[in-house]
Amino acid sequence: MGEFGAPRPIEDYVFLPEQDAVDPHHYGDDLYRPIVNSWWLTHQDKGLAFWNPVHPFDRLVRRVRGLGAPQCNTDKRIAEILNDGIYWPHEIRFFKRVWVPVTWGDVNNDG
Repeated sequence: MGEFGAPRPIEDYVFLPEQDAVDPHHYGDDLYRPIVNSWWLTHQDKGLAFWNPVHPFDRLVRRVRGLGAPQCNTDKRIAEILNDGIYWPHEIRFFKRVWVPVTWGDVNNDG
């Protein structure tokens, strides 16, 4: 068990492929939020991690729309401590700039 509670299964994460995160130009005119100079929780095959657990009563539904909470921090030590309970293959990696797609639900309360 990690320092901050129970182990967190990989099913409770959504991933953004690294290529899409660092070079979003192939998406067209979508909205993006830049996150700069941060240490990210990454999966070597799936990409950058976002915490978005499945709904406890419906495993096919996520708790929030979009990717969820980015698993990053500007301080490497904090990123390592916060991800102490991860038991799937992972690495903490530094990215100078990451482009996170923004869903309309993130900016529009009408959904």
